[in-house]
Amino acid sequence: MKREKKKSNFYYKAHFVLAGFFRFLFRARATGLENIPEGGCILCINHTQWMDPIVIGAVTRRQVHFMGKKELFKIPLIGALCRALGMISVDRGGADVSSVKRVISTCREGEIVGIFPQGHRFRGVNPADTPIRSGIGMMAHRAGVPVVPVCIKLHKQRYSIFHKTEVIFGQAMHYDQVIQAEEHNMGTFRQASRAFFGATCALGGYTPTNGEIVCK
Repeated sequence: MKREKKKSNFYYKAHFVLAGFFRFLFRARATGLENIPEGGCILCINHTQWMDPIVIGAVTRRQVHFMGKKELFKIPLIGALCRALGMISVDRGGADVSSVKRVISTCREGEIVGIFPQGHRFRGVNPADTPIRSGIGMMAHRAGVPVVPVCIKLHKQRYSIFHKTEVIFGQAMHYDQVIQAEEHNMGTFRQASRAFFGATCALGGYTPTNGEIVCK
């Protein structure tokens, strides 16, 4: 009943009106959508440009709650739009405990949260060579939900009108399958984050030049 109620909100109305337009405009095609499990989960996505959340939202039927920098929420019209779309405010300048708690609670409520482990956009760069943060490993552990690797592949590494945009959804992964340890700390969270993002990169055929993904 809860999810039926959510289908009447602003996000789904916007999705109904705009999703088809953006799929057509960027020839966005998704494969592996069946890998998104029922209930709560985290999408681990490589970050290329500001269009990424729009394209991910356009190819998925369920609502995806993305994390957005808190500065956006302070802009009158933009902030209202971010809240209406179910975005989660985050302070990228430090440890934001409240945003982490909201991600965890959102996942536990059966919703999807989209996370870009790189933290910033990296246009035209091999994602496997960009540094990532350990937050996704920690949140996956504490929320107890699966992580679905998602790779965005673009024509000439950029969004181009009427050129193919490929969005690949991989097999769901579980923290406990990636990390088998009695104690969980920043070390295991980094290890899990590398595993999740490594799977994301592998979907697009990306491998780290130096042999290992760097996790802060």
